[in-house]
Amino acid sequence: MRRPIIFALAGLTALGTAGIALAHGNDNDGGFKATPVAATFTAAPGSNQSVRTCAGADGSYIITRGSWTGSATSSSARLSGPLSIRGELGVNQTTGAGWLIARVSVDNNATDNHRDAGGELNAVVANGKLTGFLTGRVHDEGALFASVSASVGTAGLTDGQIGGGAISPAALVLDRGRCEVKPKQRPLVDARGTVSAVSSTAITVTRSNGESLTCVVGTDLAATVAKLNVGDQAFVNCGLVDGSYRLLKVQSPGLEQRPVVNEKGTVTAISATSLTVKGSDDSTTTCVVGADFTAAAARLAVGSQVAITCAFVDGSYRLVRLAATSPSDRPVIRAEGTISAISATSLTITKEHGEAVTCVVGADFATAVARLSTGQKVTVTCGLVDGSYRLLSLNAKR
Repeated sequence: MRRPIIFALAGLTALGTAGIALAHGNDNDGGFKATPVAATFTAAPGSNQSVRTCAGADGSYIITRGSWTGSATSSSARLSGPLSIRGELGVNQTTGAGWLIARVSVDNNATDNHRDAGGELNAVVANGKLTGFLTGRVHDEGALFASVSASVGTAGLTDGQIGGGAISPAALVLDRGRCEVKPKQRPLVDARGTVSAVSSTAITVTRSNGESLTCVVGTDLAATVAKLNVGDQAFVNCGLVDGSYRLLKVQSPGLEQRPVVNEKGTVTAISATSLTVKGSDDSTTTCVVGADFTAAAARLAVGSQVAITCAFVDGSYRLVRLAATSPSDRPVIRAEGTISAISATSLTITKEHGEAVTCVVGADFATAVARLSTGQKVTVTCGLVDGSYRLLSLNAKR
């Protein structure tokens, strides 16, 4: 049975809730003398610290061993000068509870052979604050009893007080046991198994041994992951980015992963990073748009006729060829039919047999097009300019 170590500071109330430090002098003059003293201090982490993270029964702990150095300031010369705290600081990262067990020394004259004050400090940590009790001696053989408080953080111990401060609760029971060191995260991991959870932002694959790997899904693979369902078999490869594993590659028998895809049809969605084309058989292909095709893609609009070639790279299809087309690839086309889509920048006419023609509307036709509406009969002439058909003439029928 493990024996718990108890840090209890409730007895400090006997000295007053504000805390007090007493220096008990020697009896060379024939009598005792109790002198109230106080000091403030700061102590920064020293260069000899070792830090480890481990998993306890109630959460993750960061345990720091080494020294904190700084200075103490007091009206009493015996508590004023360079300060050194050497020991162990442990803090639970979930609850904020912890401890500090250390040796404390104050020495305002490095040339003599004694320290001015020092002793053993046992303290409780709660939510970034520290309260403890220091028991030791001062250099003239006086005994030192002092409450100690400070703020605890990455800067070390700040706002420190010897003889002041309090936290509530100021007691801690620490059951000593194993504190398991967490394994370091590998920069690259993979898993082959069953998709146990999937969304637009994350995918979890569970291996046959029950272990699971969850990876963040970025925009480059969101369309691919959207084709997967819980229960599908998949292989994922993920890289450690900003503390989380990010999906780099995904493979599954349920995904169509031809090395190269050719598609000719109508642009149904377009952005600075992706292009979706709908073919004559109503199938759609979405490809990542790289920097080398950004300018060409920017000249397109929804409804543009294109021919694309995309290659499967790192789990998604990437655009490697883009060409604007028309139903007949003619430099000038004439279309007579019904307006099926209209905006300030484009006009789509659907012919009698169902073929659609989309033309970009320039400033010279903006006013005329603004008077039109869907369902109206028109005849248009459009010319191929910079990969898209541009409206050259417009005749609206009543």
